[in-house]
Amino acid sequence: MKLETCTIMEMNKKGFTLVELIVSFAILMILLGGVVALLPAFFNQYNHVQNTARTQSIGTTLLELLEGQLGYATSTINIVTTKSDDYDIIEFDDKDGNEVKLSVLTDSFKEYLNNSENYIIDKGNNKLDKDLFIFHYTETKSVENADKTLRDAVNWGYNTDFYMNNIVKEFHVQPAGNEYRRNVLRVSFTLINSRNGMENKFTRLIECSNFKNTYNNGITVDNDDINSDKNGCGTVTLTDSKGSKHIFTATLDWEEEKKKIENNLGNTVQGGILCDGDDLYLIYKWSDYIPKDELDMTVKQLVAKYPQMFLRLETTSKIWIAEDRIKMYSDYIWPVKPKIGELCYFKGTYYVAASQYIGQYSMPPDQWIELYKNGGN
Repeated sequence: MKLETCTIMEMNKKGFTLVELIVSFAILMILLGGVVALLPAFFNQYNHVQNTARTQSIGTTLLELLEGQLGYATSTINIVTTKSDDYDIIEFDDKDGNEVKLSVLTDSFKEYLNNSENYIIDKGNNKLDKDLFIFHYTETKSVENADKTLRDAVNWGYNTDFYMNNIVKEFHVQPAGNEYRRNVLRVSFTLINSRNGMENKFTRLIECSNFKNTYNNGITVDNDDINSDKNGCGTVTLTDSKGSKHIFTATLDWEEEKKKIENNLGNTVQGGILCDGDDLYLIYKWSDYIPKDELDMTVKQLVAKYPQMFLRLETTSKIWIAEDRIKMYSDYIWPVKPKIGELCYFKGTYYVAASQYIGQYSMPPDQWIELYKNGGN
């Protein structure tokens, strides 16, 4: 009988001991604990990056909106301030001729609008919240019939969904400075996230393409830092009945005007402003018969000899605005007859009363002369 050999393989019975399992589990817990500890910081950084990207996108969109409006303004851009120094108010006519008041919706801006308009409704009939940009389009009346409203006052602005928890903290518009052409504005605002307090400031230089690059470029501003023009002339600030500031400086150079007259290239423009040092003189009449040999006179000498042609601009000079009018039956009229030499800011343009026949019913441009290079010429 043949015996078969049977090989019995001994199985490896080695495994993890309880101690090894405990140590491995402890190490795993330590690693997981470190990862978990880093997660909040990771998510905070992720949220910070996401919020920054969103805010940058919002700010860029707002800058493009402001550039599209101010860059193509068709009349004088008037920069005024309210009781709040944080938010400027910008008055201008847009490219379609609409009279616009731009600012941030605050109590001061509501007061500036005299609480007379329905300023909390946007295009989608959604309520506009405070501390966001608002474009106030003023009411448009028929020229032929003052009682006929062509368009009601409209307010427009992006709602809170667009801003994604951001509000506008500051808004300022100023001339860019002497290193730039004088039709360039520096626009800046700050967005602050109402949840995390993160602030982002946005600034852009905007060229007003419809304004000429000479002297006062159609931009008036209440700014104490700008107290003289490039040609050494001073400025005069007038305050209207609503407290808005209107700054004027020279719009004509007397030496250039003399050359033009001597070479029979035309006469000095009515509505222009000449300066003699810090004194400003507005031409509201001009005689074609001034002898050329008198052109050697200084501006001050010329004014002394022909006082009937000039108005010296002073801080007390009268400036009328549309809000000064009162309703008389179906018309809007001035409460009193404007005097020769008085100024008027009407529908984004500056005028001077240059006729003795101007009356209470005379609305610019009737019997008024548009100011040269200070109101769209």
